Amino acid sequence: MTGEGGNSSDSQSGSPSKPKTHECTICGLEFAIGQALGGHMRRHRAALTDQTHHHALSAASAATPATAY
Repeated sequence: MTGEGGNSSDSQSGSPSKPKTHECTICGLEFAIGQALGGHMRRHRAALTDQTHHHALSAASAATPATAY
């Protein structure tokens, strides 16, 4: 056993030197795990839903005439 030519843990066949990352298409953050990106994307969807819901409420209240008593 000379330690040369044996199986090396850092030589992976055909793997790039940079580990695969999952990038957010909205803000560009990178995650090592796809599941983490999924949780992160939920924040973007929640923010988008809140904006849309808030906009719809504003439009509805603006369309309702004020009643003077």
